[in-house]
Amino acid sequence: MADTKRVKNVGKVSEAFGADIIASNVFLDSENSPTTELSVTRRDLEKPLARIVMMGVGSDFQGVLAISTTGPKGGPLEERMRIHTNGNVGIGTQAPSERLEVTGTVKAASFMGDGIILTGMIVMWSGAIDAIPEGWALCDGNKGTPDLRNRFIAGAGDKYKPGDAGGMDAVTLNVRQIPAHDHEGDTQPSGQHEHRTEGNNANGLAWRKRTYPGETTVTMYYGGGWNADPNNEMWRGHAVSDSVGQHAHHFKTNTNGGNEAHENRPPYYALAYIMKL
Repeated sequence: MADTKRVKNVGKVSEAFGADIIASNVFLDSENSPTTELSVTRRDLEKPLARIVMMGVGSDFQGVLAISTTGPKGGPLEERMRIHTNGNVGIGTQAPSERLEVTGTVKAASFMGDGIILTGMIVMWSGAIDAIPEGWALCDGNKGTPDLRNRFIAGAGDKYKPGDAGGMDAVTLNVRQIPAHDHEGDTQPSGQHEHRTEGNNANGLAWRKRTYPGETTVTMYYGGGWNADPNNEMWRGHAVSDSVGQHAHHFKTNTNGGNEAHENRPPYYALAYIMKL
């Protein structure tokens, strides 16, 4: 590139640099143009590799500083950052509405100050409890944090106020907590019938029949009784109850159950709650 102007008091004072400007102030002036440009290039190239443009009084962007560079493989200059007179900085945008506005992805090792996370905010941490990030604290009841260890979170509202706590991991139900019920049943009727019981040999019995209270009759059979040896002349008896007709029997089951507690939690996955200090 041919030199169009020379800058006074510029000389090569160090072998490490192509040129040094030693002065208390360096002033670049584009004379009557509202835009001042400082371009950086190599001597063997016919175009700049980077450029700083100051758009001053008289332009649409008064006092705006724009920095442009070429792409990774050269090409035309592209604006990368713009600083406005109100202090707003735009990266990827020429009209930032905030102190810093970026069109694209921002990556940072850390952030200082409240930023988008306000003091007192609580989030879930997937890392180790002994590796809480700086500026945060485990919610264990210390450093002004609530103790959220081993707890679920319920949204505060009409039923729960901020700071309310309760619940149990397991519950043993009592009688008042289970639905009212009983266990009953009836046997099926089997028709009119009687019950007969045969006795053993009974030497010396002198009566044939005797009625006991409750109208149960004992009949004595001479010569044996039911299926007895007909040559057996001993007295044998059997008891026959009075018929009560067709009927059923009522029953109730025995008590069952072990009074053990049952699981009271849904499926869970444990993470640590941490709070911004």
